This record gives sequence, structure tokens and C-alpha cells, in this order.
Amino acid sequence: MSLLRCVTILVLSTGTFAQTNFPEIEPNSTKSQATLVAGMVGNDTITGLSTGTTATSGLTTDVTVDVFRVRTGALPFGIYRHTLALTSPVAGHSGTLRGLVQSIGVISSTDTAFQTSVTTTTPARSNTWYAFGRQEEIYYRVQGVAATTASYTATLTTTPVAPLAILGAFAPGSITITTTAQGHTTDTEIYLYDGNLDPVPLGHNDDLIGGIASLSTVTRTLAAGTYYVAVSNYNTANNQSDLNPNEAWDDGPVLDFPNAMANSSTTGVLNVTFAVSDGTTTTSTPATKLAAFDIVWGRFTVGNPSTVGVPFCFGDGLGTACPCANSGAAGRGCANSTFPAGTVLTSSGVAGASPGTDTLVLTASDIPGPGLFFQGSGTFSGGAGITFGDGLLCAGGTITRMGVVFPAGNTASVPGPANPTPLHIKGATSNGDVRHYQCWYRDALVFCTASTFNLTQALTLTWGP
Repeated sequence: MSLLRCVTILVLSTGTFAQTNFPEIEPNSTKSQATLVAGMVGNDTITGLSTGTTATSGLTTDVTVDVFRVRTGALPFGIYRHTLALTSPVAGHSGTLRGLVQSIGVISSTDTAFQTSVTTTTPARSNTWYAFGRQEEIYYRVQGVAATTASYTATLTTTPVAPLAILGAFAPGSITITTTAQGHTTDTEIYLYDGNLDPVPLGHNDDLIGGIASLSTVTRTLAAGTYYVAVSNYNTANNQSDLNPNEAWDDGPVLDFPNAMANSSTTGVLNVTFAVSDGTTTTSTPATKLAAFDIVWGRFTVGNPSTVGVPFCFGDGLGTACPCANSGAAGRGCANSTFPAGTVLTSSGVAGASPGTDTLVLTASDIPGPGLFFQGSGTFSGGAGITFGDGLLCAGGTITRMGVVFPAGNTASVPGPANPTPLHIKGATSNGDVRHYQCWYRDALVFCTASTFNLTQALTLTWGP
């Protein structure tokens, strides 16, 4: 059966069964006396009673607000969207994510409301923040009105976020991420993170010097590696100061703790399209902030793709979910029956589009059975991939078979003894062509879906002369 004809999109529904309740412990109307909620995971709840807005340390009456120091449970490395939604038999409660006041790039110790719940969100009266599975913390406050004499419940939902795949041959050096000249005028903010999802120093911009409530641009010198972009509208923040020589607006509130990020705007359906450029290659990535408090995430690779390739569409839990929650290790494909870390496709040599320059070899490692290497002229779902067998199908468009190889020691390569033809001939590539590669391999033991095949992650190469 051909590769394209046996594409099957599977929908996987998973849930968590944790139902731990964390009741408020009075007094808890200030950050210093906040009730600690440690290890909160999806479906866990916070409960309490508040009939007012008083925030005085030491008071235990119902008219005080309730403040919680929420620490989420550890999760696999990735980007997660956490949402606390308030419910109560009596309407009137509201929730806020708390933060700190910032003035001229200096963060004070003064508490402030960073994000306030509204009834128009889905679910209503919810607050949202983003984190990376590192047991991040955030202050959460609930207040009531005179009529809210019934207890409230705040329920946590946690959803993995698939970053947009930003494809391009970005060379190490000066890299610019910008929302300018992208077909919109949204008052955007950009944050740049490294491959460990740590903030890149000075990798933030709200408004460029000379503009307020405007588009934004970040330019940093980046070494080879993987990077993440977070884009939304004002106000978007982590716990980092806006003290940046290229920053026109440095007075926005920030969060209290590291490794968390949030947006305070309830406006949705906003164009936040952005571009990544190294001065030679520029990739514009369409992006929309769909709903209140949303942040759009993207991922790109810096490195020379004609010699090392640009990997994308990983089955590591950061992007499109593997069919049976069978995530592999970072940067690899979905797990298979023999290798829980999944497989990896690498390249060596140079993707030269001529007999004298083509030394390219593609290698699939940790495959349990024979593999078909194939080339695609495009990608599925913008590079995020779709479920296919036990893995993700990422390379699409016009498909070209590069050769079937039986592995030796769970490793297979093309060209090789069984497929000696250079890859530029197999793929009919020319100078400047951008092509995408994967290995589709047999996995005879049924451990995930009923299918007995899986795939590596994908690799993008730009062919040279």
C-alpha cells in the first residue's frame, strides 16, 4: 500500500483521574500568608469561601480574599497551558493571577492584579498561564461579593501546547524575530527562549524605541540550536524585567516566579503573525491569538541545513501528540516497541545538487525493522504532522521514495550498498530546493495502535550547488 493512501488520522482522548482537593487555610488574604497548593495536577481543585475584597493580613473573616500559592506537579519537558476555572452555586466570585508592579524596568515588591477572570471566557471565570513542567508557581486570588455565601471551586485543566514549526535555513549569528510588515498592526509582545525553554537574555520586546502600543522586534546573536518564540498582545510577561535598551515600554506588571508566563488581555482572534530572519532567509509564520489570555508558541532551529539539516515534527510531547501518548525523547520520533526514546533521523555530508558535491547520507537510528526513506516537497499541518500508525507523518506534498533499507544493529542509511544512487539523483533536486525527509519503518510488535509501523522525526534540507 502506498504511503499516501494509508494515512490515517487518529483522534486520541485522554484524561487524568487525579481529584485532590486543596481547601483554603485561613488567614490567607495576602501573598505572605497564601495557602500553599503543592503538586496540583489536572482535575485537582481549590475550594474556599469569600464574600468580599478585604486583603488585610491576619484576618480570618469571610469578607477577606483568599490567596493561594499554586505549585503545579512535575510534567515531562514541554509547554503547557494551565487554566483554573471558578464555579459556585452563587455567581459573583472572580479570580486573578497576581503579579508585581514594574516601573521603568525596575520590579518592585508591590502586589498587583496581573490577569482578571471574566464571565465571557470558556470556561467562564477562568485564569490561564503557561509553564514548562518544572513545578512552576503562581499566585492565584479569589474574591467574592456579599451574595457569595456558598463555597467556590477552582478546577485545574492542563493542556500540552504544540509550538508552530518555523521552517527555514537560519544561519548562526544575528537572528531577528519581528511582527512588523506582517499584515497587521496588533500591539504585540515577543519573548525568545532557548532549547531548554529558558529566557534568552534581552530576548523580549514590547514596543520598539519611538513607538507605544506598536509592533515589536527582537534581534539577538544565536548559536546553532533550537529556539522557541512566544508571541501575543500586551500585556504578556514572565518574571523578567523589561530593562532593555531597545524597549519603549517598560512599565508592565510581571509575574512573581520563574518558568511561568501569562497574558492579561481578554481580546481574542488577533493577528499576531511574525517572521524569523537571519538576513538571508526569512520565514513568515501565520499566527492568531484565538482567545482570551492565549499565547502563540513557535519553534525554529539555527544551523546550516545543507550540512546538518533542520529537524522538526518531533514525537517528544511538545508538538502534535503521538497516537497512544507514546512520546519519545526530546528531538526524536514517537516511541516504538523496542526503543522507548523513539527513533532519530540524522544527516551527514553535504546536500549538494551535483555529482561532485553530493555527499549526503541519511541515517535512521533505533529502528526495529526495515525502513523506507522518503522525500517530501511539503509538510503536513504546517510541519506539525498528523498521526500515522504509531507515529507522526510530517513530510508531505510530492512524495519520492529514496530506498528501503534493512537495518544493521537497528541503524539504516541511504545511500548504502543496497541503494547506492546519490540522493540528489533519487530526489531530482536542484540548487536551492528545500525538501523534507523521514524514515517510515516497520515495527512488528503491536504495542500502540493496530498498525505495525512508525516513523522518525522529520528533517529539512536546503540543497546547494
